Amino acid sequence: MRDFLIENGKNIILGIMWAEILIFLLLLKDIIKNKQMTTLMMLIICGGLVFDAYVMAFSRKIDFELLQSFSRARYIIHGLIVPLNFALCGYVLNWTKNKKAVMWLAIVIIMVSGAYAGYSKVLEMKHFAGILRYISAERSPEWADRISSVVSMVSTVTVTISGILVWKVQKSPAIFFAGFFMLLFSILPPVTGNADLMFMISMFGEVLMIFFYWLYSIRHVETVEEEFYY
Repeated sequence: MRDFLIENGKNIILGIMWAEILIFLLLLKDIIKNKQMTTLMMLIICGGLVFDAYVMAFSRKIDFELLQSFSRARYIIHGLIVPLNFALCGYVLNWTKNKKAVMWLAIVIIMVSGAYAGYSKVLEMKHFAGILRYISAERSPEWADRISSVVSMVSTVTVTISGILVWKVQKSPAIFFAGFFMLLFSILPPVTGNADLMFMISMFGEVLMIFFYWLYSIRHVETVEEEFYY
């Protein structure tokens, strides 16, 4: 399996990108129809994942300087969209307005911290599995890498736990599976000795996560959440 991923890395990421684009369009259709905040957050998260996959899939066709700028943007966008998973949990659990207000205050702080962490990373070019990309170098501030990894892992665990509660109350397993597969594909690389393929293997979890978000959106969002206002 490792050899297959390394030999077909570019095509795998390209396929994931097109799958995410399809889900993005489906979520866009849903947001036009139901005008719900939950679906909007799903759409934003999916859009960030599409950009991430695009930069890696077409890295060899992008000018080096532009690729570096896009890569910097990838890390900043990652810091902004990952905390939205916390907000999404508050909405699918149908928290009160007061709880949501406190939640958003905390999330804005986490988003600013995540974006600044992404901006502060020192980037270096790496070519592996047919993918040319800028990664966080060893010279990057330790706190920046720590913030990114902690927020990503905690958000995934939070979605999974929230998914269990949603499954119990709303009889929908979609949110649970969204968190579960993201968690699974984040753990698999280091456990199987493929930590160097984390960037690719975790993308399978991302596309499954956003797929199950979409399933939840079309089946349950309108029955749980009130309309938001433009």
